Amino acid sequence: MTPPCPDCRTGPCPACRLAALLRADAVAVPSGFADRAFAAVVRDRRHRHRQQWATRFGVAAALLLAVGLAADGFRPRRQIELVEAVPIVPVLAAPADPIGDVRDAFASVTQRAGDAALAPTRNLLSARTEPVEVVAPPVELPTPSVSVAVLDPLTETTRRAVNLFLKDVRQLSTVTTQEPR
Repeated sequence: MTPPCPDCRTGPCPACRLAALLRADAVAVPSGFADRAFAAVVRDRRHRHRQQWATRFGVAAALLLAVGLAADGFRPRRQIELVEAVPIVPVLAAPADPIGDVRDAFASVTQRAGDAALAPTRNLLSARTEPVEVVAPPVELPTPSVSVAVLDPLTETTRRAVNLFLKDVRQLSTVTTQEPR
């Protein structure tokens, strides 16, 4: 090492340092250093590019969210009315009784037929001069489909006989409802 110049008492001056660097030996660069440095620069540039796009995307998403929330405030709101909840109580239905329905239908038909047949004789035997009250026939309920389904397994001749009977019953019910009161 060369002694410091007379101007440099406290340390080497910039001119002395430059002269020392120019006289120094050349530094040996390791093999593949240029490729590794280039790959690192490209990787760093791509990373910064992705960060920029992520930042732009985040700003755009925040703006869209802010516009959406602001626009939602201008929409009219529906008024919600509070209604007291009433518990629902299930209605228990009576069990279906198809045989009982058929029995009741036949009983009412028989009762009406008997009343219609005996009405003239009652008038003859009556010694009173009071007018006979005409009782309105009971309201005929339609035969439920379940009751009709019970008759399905019958043979053809029985089915025809039942159909004729029901036809006669309907005709009888229309005759009794058309009588003057």
